[in-house]
Amino acid sequence: MQNPHSLQNPSSNPLTSPGEKPVFWAWGMGLLALGLIYRLLAINIATFDADEYAFALVARDILHGKLPYSGVFDNKPVGLNYLFALAEWLGGQSVAAIHALGLVASALAAWLIHKSARALEASPPIALALAALFVLEALWLGGWASMSEVIVAPLLCLANLLLVRAPHGSRSLYFGIGLIAGLACQITYLAAPCFGLTVLGMLLTSGEKLTERLLRGVLATLGLVAAIALVWLPQIVSGDWLGYVDEQLAYHGHYRLPPPPGWLWRENFLGPLVLLGLPVAAIWAVRLRAGALVWPPRLFWIIALQLIGGMIAAIASNRLYTHYLILTLPAFALLPAIITADGPPRLWGRYAGVLLTCASLATLLPLPAFLKHIAQNSVELEAAKVVDRMTPEVSAIFVFNGQHTTYFLARRAATSRYVFPNHYLQSCDGAQPVKSAASVLEEGLKARPALLLVGNLCKAEIDADAVARQHGYLPVRTVDQGGKTIQIYAPIRTSPERRP
Repeated sequence: MQNPHSLQNPSSNPLTSPGEKPVFWAWGMGLLALGLIYRLLAINIATFDADEYAFALVARDILHGKLPYSGVFDNKPVGLNYLFALAEWLGGQSVAAIHALGLVASALAAWLIHKSARALEASPPIALALAALFVLEALWLGGWASMSEVIVAPLLCLANLLLVRAPHGSRSLYFGIGLIAGLACQITYLAAPCFGLTVLGMLLTSGEKLTERLLRGVLATLGLVAAIALVWLPQIVSGDWLGYVDEQLAYHGHYRLPPPPGWLWRENFLGPLVLLGLPVAAIWAVRLRAGALVWPPRLFWIIALQLIGGMIAAIASNRLYTHYLILTLPAFALLPAIITADGPPRLWGRYAGVLLTCASLATLLPLPAFLKHIAQNSVELEAAKVVDRMTPEVSAIFVFNGQHTTYFLARRAATSRYVFPNHYLQSCDGAQPVKSAASVLEEGLKARPALLLVGNLCKAEIDADAVARQHGYLPVRTVDQGGKTIQIYAPIRTSPERRP
């Protein structure tokens, strides 16, 4: 790839070049700072997403000396739980601690994107604009919480940085990409198609003999297996590995839903992809108008395949959750830098202006969700306050058909392994549950929780009130916020309020 800076006058001041005006620097820095400030302002908001609280509960088990999923069950890889355990070990069992994980991951991904763009000799404002786009678009796609897709993004960005610095590849590069892929797949299984197609692109475009390509593919596979084995080591040593794998396979065997309707494809997949692709299209438009179109370099095709891998990950389960598209953002961030890398210097100012404008418009995308969640009351938080008044912190509670967020916010143990309602109520999303609602409710009550909390999150599949009364639990409080209700039951002869 030609170095665009070699076309400049060596005596020219880079700060006066068209793409590096001081106003562009300030513009880019301000946009990136705004994206991170969004996250900082939201660090204590408890209502963004329930998934992260499932990760946090498993992490709490880890800090109590349990192997992942030997206590609370979830369907995510174990590496994600170890990172949440680290966050809680450093910051305590708090909303801020687990949201700090997402903040750090976003900042780290932005830094790696900036470094990759600069390694491609993009101007600093372009690099800043691409980093800001990642942070802002991740929020727009629902990444306010510490979602697994947000946490894995730095690993995708790290792999891309290695590719930029060694575009023709080496044997050690393949092994290193495999290691990163193994770690990423232990944060989210959806990273697999992203890395799989990235390595495929590296092999297809390498120009080496078939035997050498096969050797490099084997090295990438060895790196992948080594990383996964390292993360699984505690379970392998304990002998719990096979049980863990069986449970995960059983759940994911029925996780996929029937094909979604057309309107969901438009709103949650095709529409967002069009917006995410606008910066790439705008850079192509600048080059086309300037008559500077060239055949894209090898790296472009590798990252384009990674982007396709992210799209496959987003649609694989037919759920079309918008936060799955966060996996496409590292590729979307790098493609404009690749396209601009071998362009004439006279276009640098236009590139910077286009990308900074796109990033400026992206600042508006997260605003509606931010304002909504600032004003939104959390029924789980209110229920947690009631639980704290009624029971000592050492007690265990049981939440049925309600968000497991309450376990975390109230700092109470759960009397059931199955805290996520989707894992025992088919009415939540239509997928077959891990265990029947009746058996989960029965086992949870047999453990004699200090309180039973019954929500109305999903359509009722069982008369929880009748079962509670059979076990000697009577309703004592009702928490109602924003149309959501949690009925609190206490055992007979238990005082409804614990004195301070």
